[in-house]
Amino acid sequence: MQVQKVNPDRSIELGVKESSAILKYITIKAYKFPFILILWFGVAITAIGMFISMFHRMSQNRRKTDQV
Repeated sequence: MQVQKVNPDRSIELGVKESSAILKYITIKAYKFPFILILWFGVAITAIGMFISMFHRMSQNRRKTDQV
């Protein structure tokens, strides 16, 4: 998609390019997100917390079955 025209009344016209030709290569755009490191840090913290919780719950269940 690409912007074809920007009108003064704050509306735009979008255009779509379609082709039936078989392309030899595929091109992608890579965007740089400035805070992506913070996102991955949050994912890592969440995963670590999940594993800690899982091991804690497993150890609690073992203690309960040993006491019975």
